[in-house]
Amino acid sequence: MHPPKRRSIFLSRPFCLAQKQRSSKSYVSSVSDVTASKIPGGLEWPHSNLEFLDRSFAHMDFCFAVPKGLETIAHDDIRENVGGVGVILVVEGSGFVYLRCDKSQNHADIVSRINNANLLSVESCYTILGTCTMPKRLINEKNPEILYDWIEKQMQDKTLFAWDECLAAIKSLVPSLSDTKLASDNPTVVTKTDGLMKFRASFEKNDHKHTVASQDIAGAIGSVVLKRFPHWKVDLKHYDLEVFGTWLTQMPNFASTHQPSSPSFSEAPDVPFLLAITVPTSGSKSTNYRNRVAFGRTAMRPTIAHCLVRMANPRPGDIVLDPCGGVGTIPIEGAYAYPASLFIGGEVHGPAICESARANVQHAKLYPKLMKELYRIIRPHGRAFLVTQGHKVMNRVLEYPWCANMFEVEQKVEITIGYRVYLYVLVRK
Repeated sequence: MHPPKRRSIFLSRPFCLAQKQRSSKSYVSSVSDVTASKIPGGLEWPHSNLEFLDRSFAHMDFCFAVPKGLETIAHDDIRENVGGVGVILVVEGSGFVYLRCDKSQNHADIVSRINNANLLSVESCYTILGTCTMPKRLINEKNPEILYDWIEKQMQDKTLFAWDECLAAIKSLVPSLSDTKLASDNPTVVTKTDGLMKFRASFEKNDHKHTVASQDIAGAIGSVVLKRFPHWKVDLKHYDLEVFGTWLTQMPNFASTHQPSSPSFSEAPDVPFLLAITVPTSGSKSTNYRNRVAFGRTAMRPTIAHCLVRMANPRPGDIVLDPCGGVGTIPIEGAYAYPASLFIGGEVHGPAICESARANVQHAKLYPKLMKELYRIIRPHGRAFLVTQGHKVMNRVLEYPWCANMFEVEQKVEITIGYRVYLYVLVRK
């Protein structure tokens, strides 16, 4: 028999830049029996204070932050890993992919499914509290207090934002939420038993220009959250939950399969405002550190690298060359997602960059080899105690299906030995 014919694939960074020049449009992908034309409400996104969620809250909507210009590629990743629960909407050029869940679905189960999904093209996921439109005059308003007052007024409107439904959906992933519940007689007052809920607020202008800094707008959002949940505590680094706000460049439209380009910001009569809660993921909090420990000045984000490799769609036996490999992000992401193909990276910038790339490759290869060797030498139900500073890569390896079949994570503890490290207690299956 003749060996399978190999293809050669050229992959590099300029390919990504070309993707950003595509026009802004959207399409809907139905991943269940529900079709876009049958969605109740026929949302047209009129320019008034109307919310994104159906006010019956029978639907729950999610949005996935993905690389801008590569939304259609990320759509395939989301459909393959989280498909079958509703309708996926892509708004090209927006940096977001949306998911509207079916009424028959259990929202908590969907959140758990997203949490466990291996979404390599997704930077973060949010469950949408709601949206409304902000008057255009607030963009040009020089007094920031007027903007803050508008945000507070909108967030206090309980008909606009589905706090109870969204918090209930992510409750199983945020243990401290189990000790916080809304008083039935006054939904703005919180009763609390034990524990302490830590949160942070963040905001992105998303290509909109405003004189007020994003962190100041985030502070305004956070202050309203504290009024609603007075027993919560602000913690910008070690938080249990993140409340995320942004100005959208274009309102999503589930009523049609194609959405025309939105008017430019200067022509739009109002500005869409979205408020959401981050869905915790099983991996690291930041995808920027995935599978690497060394960085270059122009290192590509792993999510972009994965999308580029996914676009190339290498088949088993293919050879993929990245001649501008830098610290090796594209070859590493490609080898992880397509282990049956050969990925080669080159770099002209000298040994320093090559050493960084080599460090990332060796770091990514070390842990799988270690886990396989531990499985070989440890008896069934035996335990391994591992102390490592590279917990992000360790978490990634433990999520591999083959590794999950070998070991059960009994405990993970953060400890300090002059610097922060993590202790893993693993039980051999």
